Amino acid sequence: MKKKFDLLYYFLILPFASLGNLMVASASLLFFILTFVYVVGFEVLIDQDIFQAKIDDIQNVTTWRPRDNTKIYDRKGKLLSEQFNEYHIYLPYKEIPQKMIDAVLAIEDRKFFKHPGIDVYGIMRAALSYFTPKNSGFHQGASTITQQVVKNLLLTKDKTITRKVREIVLSLYLESVIDKEKILEIYCNSMFLGNGAYGVAAAAKRIFGKELKELDWHETALIAGLFQAPGKYNPFKYPLAAKKRQLRVLKALGKNGNLIEKKVNTYKDEQLVYKKYKSNYGKHAPYFVDYAIEQANAILSEEKIDIKDSGLNIYTSLDLGLQQMAEKSFEDRKDIFSFMSKNIYRSKAQKDESGHDVEGALLAVERKTGKIVALVGGRDYQVSQFNRAIHAKRAPGSLFKTLTFTEALRQGVPWNKRFYVSPVTVGNYRPHTESAKLFTETTLLHSFYKSINSTAVSLGVDLGVANVIKLAKKLGVETPLKEEASTLLGGSEVSMLDLARVYSVFNNKGNLVSPQAIERITTRDGKVLYQAPAVKKINVLDENIAALMNEGLKTVVKNGTGYRARYLANKVAAKTGTSNQSKDNWFCGYTDDLVIVVWLGSDQQNSFKGRVSASNTAVPLWSQFAQKAIRYYGSRNLSRSARLESAMVHPRFGHLDKFGVRMHFLPGTKPVETKSDLKLIDQGESLRVGMNEL
Repeated sequence: MKKKFDLLYYFLILPFASLGNLMVASASLLFFILTFVYVVGFEVLIDQDIFQAKIDDIQNVTTWRPRDNTKIYDRKGKLLSEQFNEYHIYLPYKEIPQKMIDAVLAIEDRKFFKHPGIDVYGIMRAALSYFTPKNSGFHQGASTITQQVVKNLLLTKDKTITRKVREIVLSLYLESVIDKEKILEIYCNSMFLGNGAYGVAAAAKRIFGKELKELDWHETALIAGLFQAPGKYNPFKYPLAAKKRQLRVLKALGKNGNLIEKKVNTYKDEQLVYKKYKSNYGKHAPYFVDYAIEQANAILSEEKIDIKDSGLNIYTSLDLGLQQMAEKSFEDRKDIFSFMSKNIYRSKAQKDESGHDVEGALLAVERKTGKIVALVGGRDYQVSQFNRAIHAKRAPGSLFKTLTFTEALRQGVPWNKRFYVSPVTVGNYRPHTESAKLFTETTLLHSFYKSINSTAVSLGVDLGVANVIKLAKKLGVETPLKEEASTLLGGSEVSMLDLARVYSVFNNKGNLVSPQAIERITTRDGKVLYQAPAVKKINVLDENIAALMNEGLKTVVKNGTGYRARYLANKVAAKTGTSNQSKDNWFCGYTDDLVIVVWLGSDQQNSFKGRVSASNTAVPLWSQFAQKAIRYYGSRNLSRSARLESAMVHPRFGHLDKFGVRMHFLPGTKPVETKSDLKLIDQGESLRVGMNEL
């Protein structure tokens, strides 16, 4: 490779090069250069090293990296989105259709594969035109494709003689360093062709809505004609000018021998059907796409790659079919959002604001793999791009009780353990419990599926708040939790990802699987930059305890606050969560295939009137999506552990009762009592009579 190039030296050897009639051409070019020297001043040009070139001078070309749109796919290879700052589609030279190359050369540079980088006769014509009047009709350009690459990547657009001489020098030098095919590849991929497109493949997509290889001659000719003046020949704005230019390209193809005259005439009459480009960005799963980009940036942080223009292929875990079902569920249940909107407490300022005052989010994760298959980060991406499914941290309300009751099961408290429901005060904290539930007996399970606050707090305090928080972290809560009694009722904010991790444990035999969004990242030529590791299951909970909680969550749906999902009984298990003043309304649970989390509320954390709760908002929306997902997967009934024993037990008094609810127990811990003094008293009988009957 030559390290340095001197134009004066070049002209000493040019006549002897085997480049056709270059001896005469060289003399002409030398005359042209001397003319320039006379006009500008020889000493000025020499002082500025105008005639010399070094490898550093053309570094932007020799190190040129093709830019391309990054594509994001769902798990089945369906395109979700393209990411770009400028619209590029890169094609290596060998993949550019021959008809495209023929058309570009015919109209832009017929002698490209014959000249040394410059067209000497063209330069002479341009030199003569410099000294002729502008209205003489003699003015014309003389830039070869090589010169256009040099001008585009190395020089300014200033129209000065010194810049033109520099362009000639660098063009001649460039062709001594890299081959013609590479120069043509750079030209076809980097030049702006209007409508936001850079390169011929991008132009084909944005003008005709087709891949470049799908274009016929009449379409190819139109794109080849854009190189000269993409704005002037924009087919959407100036269709007549674009057509006229296309005809010139077809004529040039005929003159150049690429097309016979009959074919030229045929393609002149072919109709040009333009298709305005519509970006995929924001069309499919926009909140998930944003999250996937965040994750890709984090994964490739050390590579220092610009995700948007690097031509990567990002293969994600999303299932577009399920995603559309999730979005449709939000669309179909506008009645829920309307109901909540009518019952929201607004400030005076908020009453004048437009947009949604009630928001929602959904996250669906594959139970066995942790792969995120559906994600709705808000009701309308155009209104708000804030991703509530990923970045929001909200009070989980009664969803957190699941952790308190899990800790109780871990410490040996059975589902039929009796408690007395009474007001509870812990320091200055006094949680609310519905008056109808006070001053009655309850079992651990009844308290769980009816979501009784006082039992959860008193139980959590007895177990140790620190122990409950420790378990929460072990089961997947990564958000910091406050070590105080209010946390037992969901007073510490968490994310939807936290909840997805926790609830997956109960139907994964005590194993934790972390959610993930990206399966693989490759370069455009297939080189793998990242491959998601094999699913890693971490055992965080005894399998029997997980099975007990699995049965408890089923009971929430069959007999408790999740009763609006009862029509899916045996297929789902879940827990409601309503935070203070119904600011946050949750339903979180799973099918045999998915863990699903739904949240509804206000971004401003407005309160809602008393009749708004998770039961009549989050549960029906969750259920609608879950039902569709069950059909989609063909989900089986949730499994029941063969290790557990079960019995029909009175929900409040804990003794065996054929009219009670089914409770599950560790082997050897099933209750044996068949009667209860508490039941007799509850029925109005005296204790003495009751005792005599026992």
